[in-house]
Amino acid sequence: MQVSPGPVHSLNLSVNYPFALADGYSTVKAMSLVTDDYGNPVGNVPVYFFIDGIPAGPWMTNSSGIASLSIGPYNSPHMANITADTSGIDPSSSNKSATTTFLIKNNLFLLRYPSAAVPINSNVSVVAVWYYNLADGIPAAGVPLKFTAYDPDQSVIGEYTGITDANGMARFDFQISSMPGTNKITVNNNMITAGPLKSVVIEGILKDVSSIVLSSSPASPIRADGETIYKLGILALDKDGDPVKYKYLTVVKMVT
Repeated sequence: MQVSPGPVHSLNLSVNYPFALADGYSTVKAMSLVTDDYGNPVGNVPVYFFIDGIPAGPWMTNSSGIASLSIGPYNSPHMANITADTSGIDPSSSNKSATTTFLIKNNLFLLRYPSAAVPINSNVSVVAVWYYNLADGIPAAGVPLKFTAYDPDQSVIGEYTGITDANGMARFDFQISSMPGTNKITVNNNMITAGPLKSVVIEGILKDVSSIVLSSSPASPIRADGETIYKLGILALDKDGDPVKYKYLTVVKMVT
């Protein structure tokens, strides 16, 4: 059954993305939904948009009660303040303002702790720091970021989604692979761009062998009877007594 909408009652403004890249071509869509007092969409209504106080429009609502406007693109950091209005709405039941922030990708930095090369199996941290305005040190707060860590074979070994805090920071703690080689960490936000925003690598290195412990099975005494087969166990340890993996050891059989 088709419903004929009543007089205009409310207007609700929203944006499809709260953040976008200031890359000269990315845009955000501002959408204004106009309804009657029963929530039915009202079409063919002029909506007046203002971007940072500058008028744009009017734009007419469609049959779904929506009038939309593209915001951007921008080549530099910009926080766009958008308002929308039309006649007959009740301000108490309307949301007439929205914001969207355009950020520079090169203002996003990835920091590695404790360093860029650590022993395998180490616990490490990657901190993302994003600045809205780098020159003035103004952080980009409230930006969702997804971290993904890959081992040297490109298998996922850790994931985390966080939001930049008041200082523009989000932190990802994880353990690097037990394999020596390059661990790659990517940071992305699918609302901003389809691929990674930035990536960084942490090298997993082998520990140094400080001592070697030998054992035999069966245990000593070893009988030189020409019949008994013995299995030699070799355990390589670092200076802290922890096992050292993936080290090549040379075993020399000496006959006296």
